[in-house]
Amino acid sequence: MRPALKATGRYLRLVSNWPPRPIRDRKAHQAALKVLEQLASSDMSAEELDYFEVVSILVESYERKILEPDSQAEKHEILLFLMEENGLRQADLVSIVGSRSHLSEFLGGKRNLSKSAAARLGERFKVRPEIFLPRISG
Repeated sequence: MRPALKATGRYLRLVSNWPPRPIRDRKAHQAALKVLEQLASSDMSAEELDYFEVVSILVESYERKILEPDSQAEKHEILLFLMEENGLRQADLVSIVGSRSHLSEFLGGKRNLSKSAAARLGERFKVRPEIFLPRISG
């Protein structure tokens, strides 16, 4: 285990540019990924490596949480996340969901998916289909 480093100007600039906080939505997730991408494109100092590690932990935590079956994330946000992670566009999933309009309405948060469409998406992304279906209250 490395001894704690005193925060220097470079580290503090990184923190002030993108303060490490829990990631709770796609916008923050995308911002964190951009920070990681920018850091990874250069030789990193020890301070930058520490910052990179902290941001990576936050990203991994968000990604794990969003894919849990009992995730509080909106179901369409989960699919949008998976599409981004896999470099897919809406047109790439029409054949899985069955209808361009149904997929558009789902991604817009206006409609739920059928159980069969959720099962096909689960198979496509290797996740449990329940993450795409509304929670049953009761």
